Amino acid sequence: MSNSVSVEKQSLPKSLFKLMRPKQWIKNGFVFAPLLFVGGLFDIKLFTLAFCGAVLFSLAASAVYILNDIVDREKDSKHPIKCKRPIASGAVSIHTALILLLALVISVFAASIYLDISFTAVLAAYFCFNILYSYVLKHIAIVDVISVATMYVFRVVAGAVIIHCSTISPWIIVCTFFISVLIAVQKRKGEIASMGNGNVEGRSVLKNYTEPMLRDMSVTLGAVTITAYCLYTFQSETSPYMILTIPFVIFGLLRYQMLTDSGNKGETPEEIAIHDKPMIIDLGLWILFCIVIIYIIR
Repeated sequence: MSNSVSVEKQSLPKSLFKLMRPKQWIKNGFVFAPLLFVGGLFDIKLFTLAFCGAVLFSLAASAVYILNDIVDREKDSKHPIKCKRPIASGAVSIHTALILLLALVISVFAASIYLDISFTAVLAAYFCFNILYSYVLKHIAIVDVISVATMYVFRVVAGAVIIHCSTISPWIIVCTFFISVLIAVQKRKGEIASMGNGNVEGRSVLKNYTEPMLRDMSVTLGAVTITAYCLYTFQSETSPYMILTIPFVIFGLLRYQMLTDSGNKGETPEEIAIHDKPMIIDLGLWILFCIVIIYIIR
C-alpha cells in the first residue's frame, strides 16, 4: 500500500530519472584515474575528453541499469528495497523503459563514435559484457562478483583510451580490480542481511553464499587490496612519495568495511561514498595528496 502511494505521487519524468540511477554515476569517477596518474588533470583538452568520456559512460551505465531492471523486475518486486525501483513498483512501464533504453544506446554510441572510435570499442565491449552479466554471469557464484569488478576495470581502460594514453600502469588495473571485488562482496553480504530469515528470492545466486564465507572473503580481499596498493607506491614511476597516500587507502577500506558490517549498508556502496563525511574527507585528502605529489613534488 505504501509503495503504491509513493508511486502515485511521483511524476513520470522523475521516475525515469530515478530509473537511470544517477547516484551510481559516481562509480564512473574511475574514468578519471588514468588522467590523474599520467599528470594530465590540469590539461584542459585532456580533462574535457575524460569528462565527456565519464558522461557517456554514465549514460551507458544507465542503459545497463534499465536493462537489468527489466530483466530482474519480478525478483526485484520481492526484494525489500529493490521493490521501490520504478519498473518493479510499476511507476514506469516496460514499454516506456525500452524506449528510454533505446534512446540512450543510440545517443551514447553516436556521440562516442564522434568523440573517439577506440573509446567506442571499449564502450561497446562494456555494454556487451553487461548484457552477458545480466543474463548469465550474475547467476554464477563468485563469477558474479568478479564480473562486477571487471566492469570497473572497463571504466579505467576507457579513461586511458579517451585521453590517448599509450601506457597504463598494470598496478592501477590490479588495485581497481581488487577493491571492486571487495565492494561486490560487501554488496552481496548486505543483500543477504537485508533479505533476512534465509529468504533469497530476490537474487538466486545468494543461495550459494553464506555470511561467514563472505566475511572471510572480505577480510582476504581487504588485505590483498592494501598489499597491492602498497606495492604500487613502492614501485611507482611517478614519485617515491606516493607511499604517503597509503594511510588514506587503509583508512578508507577499513571505514568502508566497518560501515557495511555494522549498518547493513553494503547493498548501497554509493550511498556511503556520498553521505559518510569521514569517507568523503578521506577521499578528498587522498586526491589532494596525489595531486601535490604527482604535479608539484614529483
